[in-house]
Amino acid sequence: MATDCALTDINTSSGFSRLILSSFPHLPDQALPVATTAVLALNARAAWAHDWVTNPSLTPVFQALPGASFIVNGATPVSDSALLSAGGELRFLNGWAIGGLWRVR
Repeated sequence: MATDCALTDINTSSGFSRLILSSFPHLPDQALPVATTAVLALNARAAWAHDWVTNPSLTPVFQALPGASFIVNGATPVSDSALLSAGGELRFLNGWAIGGLWRVR
């Protein structure tokens, strides 16, 4: 079940592209006391994207200059991709903190 979803449509003279982005439910940030002067905060996220690009070639046209057009060729992106991330932060009561983040696509 997706919690956030964005839908983007791009219409051009040479094709149609639709991109769906979804982020899935994640664990809420967890705060764990590790000492009397420090707290460890952990978090995790997951997201997914699907793109229906059948032809990465576009032919833009300038409306103010009829007849002037050009072709833009691009690489076909992967149709499904995911982003996973996990991180942690050690927070001290004196205001200092150190953290790290790990991401995988």
